[in-house]
Amino acid sequence: MLKPEIGNERRLLILVGVVAAVMLLRIAVAFNINWDEFNYLAQVHAYLGGTLEQRLQTIHVHAFTWLPLVSANEVDQIVVARLVMLLLHGLTAFFVYRIAARATDQPSALFAALAYLSLSYVIRGGASFRYDPIAITLTVASFDLVAFRDSDLRRAVAGGALIGTALLVTIKAAIFLPSFLFLLALPLFSKRTTGPAAGSLVAGALAAVATFLILFTLHDLSLAPAGSTSAVVSAGFNKTLWNAGFFPRFSVFLTTLKIDCGIWFFLVAGIALTLMKISPSRGKERRKWLTLAALAAPLGSLLVYRNAFPYFYGFLLAPPAVLIAVAWQALGSSILTERSSTAVSAIKLLAILQMLFNLIFQGVLAPQAKPLAQQRQVLQAVHRMFAKPVPHFSRTAFVASFPTAGFFMSTWGMDNYRDAGGHLFAGAISELAPPLLIADHPLLDLDHQVYPRRAGQGQKLSEEDRAALQATYIHHWGPIYVAGLSTRLRENERVEIMIGGRYTLEATGPIMIDGCRLVPGESTLLSRGQHKLTASQDPADITLRWGDNLYRPDDPPPDRPLFLGF
Repeated sequence: MLKPEIGNERRLLILVGVVAAVMLLRIAVAFNINWDEFNYLAQVHAYLGGTLEQRLQTIHVHAFTWLPLVSANEVDQIVVARLVMLLLHGLTAFFVYRIAARATDQPSALFAALAYLSLSYVIRGGASFRYDPIAITLTVASFDLVAFRDSDLRRAVAGGALIGTALLVTIKAAIFLPSFLFLLALPLFSKRTTGPAAGSLVAGALAAVATFLILFTLHDLSLAPAGSTSAVVSAGFNKTLWNAGFFPRFSVFLTTLKIDCGIWFFLVAGIALTLMKISPSRGKERRKWLTLAALAAPLGSLLVYRNAFPYFYGFLLAPPAVLIAVAWQALGSSILTERSSTAVSAIKLLAILQMLFNLIFQGVLAPQAKPLAQQRQVLQAVHRMFAKPVPHFSRTAFVASFPTAGFFMSTWGMDNYRDAGGHLFAGAISELAPPLLIADHPLLDLDHQVYPRRAGQGQKLSEEDRAALQATYIHHWGPIYVAGLSTRLRENERVEIMIGGRYTLEATGPIMIDGCRLVPGESTLLSRGQHKLTASQDPADITLRWGDNLYRPDDPPPDRPLFLGF
């Protein structure tokens, strides 16, 4: 009687898998690129240019040095990088399936892996170009080597090496390190396997430390000189954990709880079943339940981790997803009568339908609501304007192949900016002379061409920095600002040029600059500092724009901001 139901269940799960592959591919190639991804790409370009100084969390640069060969447009580079991440994402789900299949059965394990892929946050961010997909694949692979297995020295060393590498990819992989060590230590509770288990525990821990230190040293030797790494680690710990408060991103969690209620139901049920089974079980059976508890333990980081934003869930939930299989199997084994069989089948069908709905809804509508076309369009314009890289200001390193003059304007970055006294832009203008500014943050949209005036309330630049930006840049096209000035000129006025270079005159008539006649459309070299301007008409509205008749697209600019959120 159960065989037809099991067959239908498997066919539905296979359907979910096919839909997941299609929808995740669509997200990878069409969903709006987050600022973190541009920053991740910028580290690759900085490494290639010999200017990368950051040691921690930049090991990925060695694996992606080929990205600039894909296209000159950074959006295309990130899309291709996302496809690599999508392969890793699929590998992560495969490891979840393998681990869960050892604890339950194949259909339950398949459901767990697909439930992980079908969580709304995971659909949108699980294969994004950032630390998380690489680190979680390495971490779950390390768990696959040791979970529900007898002690084995080679597997322990390999697992330790994998999680040590994950720690170098992102230090937050430390969330999973206690669980990994606990899995190695579990056989110690059995007197017959104390010796091999102790050896595996020590070897796994040493392999993790040694791999981290060796790879860090090799990576360090390949980079430009930099300051103290320990200070960066200390500041990061204080910011993300010590000073984060209790459940700092509860609103983010509440959103997924509402949207993905069915998936969370099975995860919570799996955790509850696991906790109930630990105490009455003995021997190998208890080891099984303790292993499952160890896989779920990292969920506690949600209570203290500051950066538990939507993208964090694809990283965090892969090991705990194994417990979804426990609930799915328990539900199936509860079929006692025809009536209960009908109820169980209905629950399972509803769960699968929610997964399908999530995948189709997110995969189809998310790229329509938050596309990346405007990002590609703006970058095409920038590369047409600037044949060679120039320093630029942006929220992140939006033009990743260009040097960045500012700082990463995340919430964390803005906190650091305020703590530093808020005088970074004025200094960068003086030292680096960036002729380009991208208004990908409300605070950088000087003339409110992209964002409404009320956008970005609660954040502000210092008066000195705001004045320096206003005095240096004029609007060019869409979110693009360039060095220049616009003024109503009267006879024999002196103006300040903040960034030296070639400037083109835009006016209704000729003017004199430092005694030299300049007609509209003509360009001249101007040094940084004051210059004497005289107009043939009094007054005269004139604009001096950086570049020699700098290219401006004929097409209308994008009608929405460059970044549209997670």
